[in-house]
Amino acid sequence: MPASRNSRVRKLVILAMLIALTVVLSFLKTPPMFGFLQYDASGAIVLLAALLFGPIEGIVVAVLAGFIRLLFPGIGAQFGVMMDIIAYLALVIPAGFLFQRFRKHLSGQLVALIIGVVCMVIMMIVANIVLTPPLSTRVLGYTITRAAVIKMILPAFLPFNVLKAAANSALAFMLYKALARFVF
Repeated sequence: MPASRNSRVRKLVILAMLIALTVVLSFLKTPPMFGFLQYDASGAIVLLAALLFGPIEGIVVAVLAGFIRLLFPGIGAQFGVMMDIIAYLALVIPAGFLFQRFRKHLSGQLVALIIGVVCMVIMMIVANIVLTPPLSTRVLGYTITRAAVIKMILPAFLPFNVLKAAANSALAFMLYKALARFVF
């Protein structure tokens, strides 16, 4: 009985550290790309939680880190947090589920990550088309039309989200390979 309790406590401690690291990394951003899009490595930590423990834990890290980020005010902070949570869930759910299923096979792990990248890119294009126009006035203080968002898909949203998802997946995979033996 003590061993299983110790493993649960260890898992909770690791998840708490991953949440804290996700929050910290979310504030360390690159200079804007394509005018306003900024990359941060927080998604890699969210995905790392899913690779280590499963998609449910990845979801928990994404959502709790998002709620903590909402405590820090800023222009458009709520919109950015909401879009990050959508992006991370679209990446973490398929990648985490498939990674757990094919954990013992490198090819299966890589396919899981690629499917996660594709799901995130598709979801973020849809989310930008659907959510940006109605929320831009309310949250960001200026209006972005749906037509303007659609015009930004190929030159901005698509390449940014491919780069973001691929970078986060590669970083999470490298961290997983380095840390998995210490966690299990």
